[in-house]
Amino acid sequence: MQGSSLTNNHSFLFSILLATMIWSQLPRQSRAKKDWDLTTMDPNVTLGWGPKEVYPFSIDYALKQCKIVPMIIDKSPKHLLEVLYEDETIVDLGVYLRPDDMLFEPKMITWPDGGEYYYTLIIADADFPARVDYSDSQYLLFMVVNAHNGTWKEEDVIVPYIGPEPDLDSGLHRVLHVLYRQPKKLQFDEPRLDENRNNSRRQNFVVRKFTKKYNLGQPHAINFFFVENWDFVDTEPSDLALSGLQAMENSMDLFDEIQMRLENGEEFEDDEEEFK
Repeated sequence: MQGSSLTNNHSFLFSILLATMIWSQLPRQSRAKKDWDLTTMDPNVTLGWGPKEVYPFSIDYALKQCKIVPMIIDKSPKHLLEVLYEDETIVDLGVYLRPDDMLFEPKMITWPDGGEYYYTLIIADADFPARVDYSDSQYLLFMVVNAHNGTWKEEDVIVPYIGPEPDLDSGLHRVLHVLYRQPKKLQFDEPRLDENRNNSRRQNFVVRKFTKKYNLGQPHAINFFFVENWDFVDTEPSDLALSGLQAMENSMDLFDEIQMRLENGEEFEDDEEEFK
């Protein structure tokens, strides 16, 4: 009983110190922001997963935790849409990025494709004009239709790309990259827009309504990031996600080491020093 009590005490102490260590290693900016918890959203989702390591359950978990399912789409796709912006900025399932990271159209977008299908690609801000509004509509940043073999023609661009520009202090915005597999090559009767940000068709776009109109079904692949306009952004792009992941990895390594030492009967004379 005494040995069990000692192990339980160590486990309890470890849990507290583990949480403290993760918290201390997260960037100061992420801890300072008032709405980092995203109300009911799990803040850990914004740490992101590496594109090559994502499995369907991780995609589903991220989309549901961030309320993309069921607010924007009904069902999570099985595939990850791999998106690369300028300066090697990677979209990474909830990674935190800055508006400057995506001023220009993505330079690479890839998805699982057998080559015989046509696709519709939509990039949209799900939280325009601000998260607190919880509008049913999204702000359309980019739309291309009839994409084939991973490419598209200029005439297939219905809505030219403009980067997200959230208003100052409007909170975190979820920017979605959603790919739909079309039943066939389609004729779209949507008006072709210019780069005017104030166009009402950009501001009042509804993903669910559009996909229903053209019978596109559920998404084939997806990815998303968080973006925000706030008044201190001196962190390098993607630092919030990368440092958070590193903190988690370091913590798990420490956990394995301590568990092994406890199982071997080793006692800690000075717990505070052991966990530094």
